[in-house]
Amino acid sequence: MKKILIYKKNGHLKEFFAYRMRYCFIATFLLFALSSCDDFLNVDKTTFIEQEAFTSDASWPDASMASLYTTFHTEYYQFDMFVNGDAASDVCYAGGDNTANFEIDDYDISTTNANVKRDWGYLYNGIMIANSVLEGADLCTVSGFTDSARTVLKGEAKFVRAVHYFNLVRLWGGVPIVLSTDINVTQYLARSTEDEVYEQIVSDLTDAISALPATQNLTGRATKAAAQGMLAKVYASMPTIDYTLVLEYCNAVLSDTQYSLVENYAYLFDGNHENSSESLFEIQFDAATAGAWGPEMFLPPSISGDSWKKFNTPSYKLINAYESEGDTIREAASVLFEDCTGYYSDDVWGTTIPFAYKLKSANSWNSSNNIIYLRLADIILLKAEALNETDDLSGAITLLNQIRERVGLADKNPTTQSDMRLAIENERFLELAFEGHRWFDLKRTGRAIDVMSAAETRASTSTLYGSSIATTDLLWPIPSTAIQLNSNLTQNDGY
Repeated sequence: MKKILIYKKNGHLKEFFAYRMRYCFIATFLLFALSSCDDFLNVDKTTFIEQEAFTSDASWPDASMASLYTTFHTEYYQFDMFVNGDAASDVCYAGGDNTANFEIDDYDISTTNANVKRDWGYLYNGIMIANSVLEGADLCTVSGFTDSARTVLKGEAKFVRAVHYFNLVRLWGGVPIVLSTDINVTQYLARSTEDEVYEQIVSDLTDAISALPATQNLTGRATKAAAQGMLAKVYASMPTIDYTLVLEYCNAVLSDTQYSLVENYAYLFDGNHENSSESLFEIQFDAATAGAWGPEMFLPPSISGDSWKKFNTPSYKLINAYESEGDTIREAASVLFEDCTGYYSDDVWGTTIPFAYKLKSANSWNSSNNIIYLRLADIILLKAEALNETDDLSGAITLLNQIRERVGLADKNPTTQSDMRLAIENERFLELAFEGHRWFDLKRTGRAIDVMSAAETRASTSTLYGSSIATTDLLWPIPSTAIQLNSNLTQNDGY
């Protein structure tokens, strides 16, 4: 009889995020094979139980579903995702006082970088939880757990696993593909190729699309459109982009009439219109049951109530881009300037400093702000990109201007494919700032080195300088601790 390793959290959760979902207890099963986190290398052996016994418990289906979405509450998705996607780009610079963030901002990442180590662990931990749910779903004998519910739960687990692998492959390239909870099988896996990791992600998302319903009984659970949207982004991020498939899955999302752009851009981030018609997948937080601490890391003293220097300080390039476009609506929703005299000054901005402002409530480290992971405007702009690359310039222009018209900006009418590429790149820069996308957009389109070499991310307009970036900086180093634990892991070039 197979035994699994679980980590029990004592007590009852009366609500799951904002769901008001009740169940007897939650056993969050932190199965670890490849992470270097010491806490999980020295686990009390009494936490081993028979898997069959656990999956026959009446709480298993709800506890398993909860555990999947709890993996999006880690530091990766509350904070590091925004450092990795935005501070590494021209949206902002690291800010704060964290050496690990500075290394990411400067493309000078060490193999012992604390963020690199923890993100590897967070993402693989999420994958191992998804694997546990997939294995348990086939064993679960709980009365009332129907075959239909089993299919949906497995679809959600594959969606979650695919999202975590997508983040892994974009940061590190080829990584070990872990599809089992058996540590004897997974502990010393070698790295698969980047193409093989993408093949696994495509397989998981394709299965998720088949399994997931169009709507869920609880807000925040993955749906068919969420999986379709993720697959569009995956096909747009592969080493060889398949724009025909990007277009196919963008169209699948856009054909679902329950999704539409919200009329007012500011509604997306004001905290009063969460889980809107524009949101395809949104990470749920609720101050009473599972609040977010991430917003505290970005917001100014007047909102956060503290006086330490914050992270992801908006760049001159971003502010200038908003102002040159006359893009007052998106700027106001995305950036807040505050006089920080008496608190601190910034080496770029002085004492009147801009702050990342899409997450607007700190609430003493217990924010109720949801984090939008995937939304319709992203998909519309991806479709515009795919149309442009498949020689439908007119169709691409229509979609580009749909995004611009929402925020009161005049239409653009590029006349060449290359001009349209730059127009879409700029629109994504303005539309999706501080949502963790920019660095990965520049990487997947082959523009990272050119754009970041010229980026004025850390200097005033009178003292511009670019970033020192090379091809080897496009991937992170494998954490040294992971290589120490697994001699079959190889290091990325340049490290």
